[in-house]
Amino acid sequence: MDSPAMPDLTPVPTSGRKLRLRRIVRPLVWVVFALVLYAVAGFFVVPWFAQHQATQALSDLLGRDVRIEKVAFNPFTLTAELRGLKIMGKEADEGDEARPALAFDRLMADFEIKSLWYGGPVVREVALEAPRLRLTRLSSGRYDVSDVLERLAGYVSAQPEEAGKPLPFSVANIHVEHGLIEVEDRVANVSHSLSELKLGIPAISMLPVVVDVFIEPDLSLLLDGQPLAAKGHLELTQDGFQGALEHLTLKDFDLLPWLAYLPSSPMFKLPSGTLDLDLRVEFGQREGETPKVVLRGKAQVNNLAIQDRAGEPVLSAPELEVELAEIQPLIGRYYFSKLRLQQPELRLVRLAGGDFNIMHLLPMPAARQKAESAKKDAENARKEAAAAREEARRAKQRAEEVEKAANEEVQKAREE
Repeated sequence: MDSPAMPDLTPVPTSGRKLRLRRIVRPLVWVVFALVLYAVAGFFVVPWFAQHQATQALSDLLGRDVRIEKVAFNPFTLTAELRGLKIMGKEADEGDEARPALAFDRLMADFEIKSLWYGGPVVREVALEAPRLRLTRLSSGRYDVSDVLERLAGYVSAQPEEAGKPLPFSVANIHVEHGLIEVEDRVANVSHSLSELKLGIPAISMLPVVVDVFIEPDLSLLLDGQPLAAKGHLELTQDGFQGALEHLTLKDFDLLPWLAYLPSSPMFKLPSGTLDLDLRVEFGQREGETPKVVLRGKAQVNNLAIQDRAGEPVLSAPELEVELAEIQPLIGRYYFSKLRLQQPELRLVRLAGGDFNIMHLLPMPAARQKAESAKKDAENARKEAAAAREEARRAKQRAEEVEKAANEEVQKAREE
């Protein structure tokens, strides 16, 4: 019987082991080198380049001094951060240094690798912290950012028509925290603030992509110190979107400072009046259709007092309540289901011209406004003509006095 074969215990040459190890280690070294190079480029080169290029590009586009504190990018999670953005005001002074026209503390965007095969950016989450916007309505009626808006409009209009459709995108889980908007109105000599802004938007998408949504529609803020809040929902469809804000509430909102923004100068005074709102706002749009906005709910004015321009009381009521059945402001449809006045007091006076005092509280019809404007223009023209005639008379009188004085000098010279 043959004995079993013995294993070959001949030692492998040292050169053979080194060659085998080299075949394994060399690819690993290249992989590690590529990862290190990718990490260095992503963590350091890309943020540095993006910060400098974004600062210069925004400055050129907006015509304002733009400053960015820091840009960060994680090449492995595809998360980008921009910190300390400041777009300075038109007038660069110490006040603008402390309070730029537009700024925010942090903007974070979490990109998905799906962006590569969807042909557009797919963003899982966007977080904006402490955005601040300061606007000034100048005495000319323009805003201090009007020049920026004109530059942006010019840039858009200068783009070639063949540029094509905008790049499709999908952005989900958008949330804004601690927002602030300040408006200084030098025309009406008032200031307004929208503070503690909190906004949540589940998704805005032009791509057929499914993203995990964990943010619900949410809105809360302080408007001139008065809280305004609402919760809601949003549904995205293949041909558009639809959603609603539930219980959009506002309490004890003072109406007096906002009379300055009526389309025409008010014909009345409002010594007191605060507004309470409890509304449902429905909104949506389908492809090829106009946007739809519907308001339903209740609006109530408390401690209402209306006076004429002379300060005489006309109407007062502890409560004025209006129920909105269906209000569609975009198409001019207004349906009300209830009007309630509690303990109203009306002072009705027939004036010397035969009109009642309440008729003078309403805006004048367009034809009457035009006639009144023409009458005022004619009166101003008459006054200007009278002033011109008076100035001509005085000039003629001065010329005659100068001529008389000159003749007297000539006569005196002849006698000498």
